[in-house]
Amino acid sequence: MIPWFVRNCIYRPIYQLRGEKVFSLLGDVAAFHKQPYEKMVDLQWVKAKSLLEYAFNNSKYYSKILPKPNTQKGQSDYCAQFNQIPFLTKKILRDNFQSILSIQPLKTSPRKTSGSTGVPLWLVKDRTATAYMDALMYDVYGWHGIKIGDKQGRFWGMPLDRKTRLKWQIKDLLFNRKRCNSFELTKSACQRYYEILESFKPKYFYGYPSAICEFIRNIEESGLIPSKLNIKVVITTGEILYENQRAIIEKALGSRVVNEYGNTENGIIAFECPGGRMHLMIHNLLIEIVNPETGQQVPDGEPGEIALTELYSYALPFIRYRTGDMAIISRSRCECGLQSPTVENIQGRVSDFALSPDGRKISGPIVNYTMTKGIERFRVIQKATDQILVLIESNSPVQQAQLDEIAYKWKALLGQTVNVEIQLVDKLPLDKSGKLRSFISEIPG
Repeated sequence: MIPWFVRNCIYRPIYQLRGEKVFSLLGDVAAFHKQPYEKMVDLQWVKAKSLLEYAFNNSKYYSKILPKPNTQKGQSDYCAQFNQIPFLTKKILRDNFQSILSIQPLKTSPRKTSGSTGVPLWLVKDRTATAYMDALMYDVYGWHGIKIGDKQGRFWGMPLDRKTRLKWQIKDLLFNRKRCNSFELTKSACQRYYEILESFKPKYFYGYPSAICEFIRNIEESGLIPSKLNIKVVITTGEILYENQRAIIEKALGSRVVNEYGNTENGIIAFECPGGRMHLMIHNLLIEIVNPETGQQVPDGEPGEIALTELYSYALPFIRYRTGDMAIISRSRCECGLQSPTVENIQGRVSDFALSPDGRKISGPIVNYTMTKGIERFRVIQKATDQILVLIESNSPVQQAQLDEIAYKWKALLGQTVNVEIQLVDKLPLDKSGKLRSFISEIPG
């Protein structure tokens, strides 16, 4: 459908019916991003104080753990008080869901996380929270020329049950999307997707980088030319984007790859600007980087776990919520002109770290550097500190020298006592959401 029609005759009425003032909030979000950093911080604390006061008065859980609101406190005193608030974790949220919920009858929508850590998390979002999440999303997409209603090629999973599948097919139709099922990326399926996309003419791709790379590989092997799809931008999300994946996509499609980092609970957390840096979404989120063991904030430039406070989530307050993801924050000025902080290195989940027998922690994304040339689809599973299982899916013969090199790199990384088992598999299993995780730690804790 014509993007203007979708934008004004589908998106706009739907948002109005739901009570989500997304279109009117776009200007507010854009104006915030143009503020000096000091002004952004001041506005953040105004919003944080309002959220904490609301949570204290309307949440049984938070009324017990939050300090009594004192609007007369100065910002430095308030920050110190804020840092004493206990962290919220997925387990606490799951165990105390009903008591964390606001007692006020706010309109909400249910959500469920993908459960990539093992157990899906059910939650609700109120209309104010989702409106700000979507307004922020469309604002940052606009950095790269993408507007509400533009045609999208979506590389995502597809629900397996018939009723939910039909629901998503209708949503894809209404929202101007063509879905390429990340559960089904055979050569024949990718040829079919190519023909659909060629006719549909999407402006941009959105989805898992592993799925987009697999799509490219299959259509190139079929003699089709990816660049003929004329994709303007590729937004990758849901997985860590490796530089070799970025290079494969940009070379094949002739398109700029833009990285998005976020979660189901709180929306976009960081997004890549035209200058190539990942800006934190501090309009919606108050973000801390903390030591995963002590909970203390770490200095800028050092890795730590992301903890966030969602400033507009009132029905289910997220206050100092530990995401389980590791990152390094920087406040150096970006050439794009935005003054919001940037994330230099999103290292994946706390559980996605390799652990050596002598206790060293090594970021899971290092697995990308332990592979040899020509191996693009793989999964590394750490069974124990001294046991590594490498699964490799390859359509071309893998030489013994390549396997020896992979084993050598893992021993060099973790220690010579580590046992490295390598298996060639026909097909790597995907997560329930359709993601391809390259590293999984099965070490307890």
